[in-house]
Amino acid sequence: MIATGRFAPDTDPAEAAETYVSLLFGEGQMRQALGRQAPLTPPQIAARAERAFALTRRLFASAP
Repeated sequence: MIATGRFAPDTDPAEAAETYVSLLFGEGQMRQALGRQAPLTPPQIAARAERAFALTRRLFASAP
């Protein structure tokens, strides 16, 4: 994403990846582990992944 210009050139790839994973899993994984939330369906997983990626892109976006 940095090489394509979608992320700012000074973006730390590890930080961007950690942010994505945090947004992707959030508290849902803990709720599932505690039995308070049913496992996500494939469409829910896809929607969650797309949302997390969109938010990560916004956070680390290259300035226009």
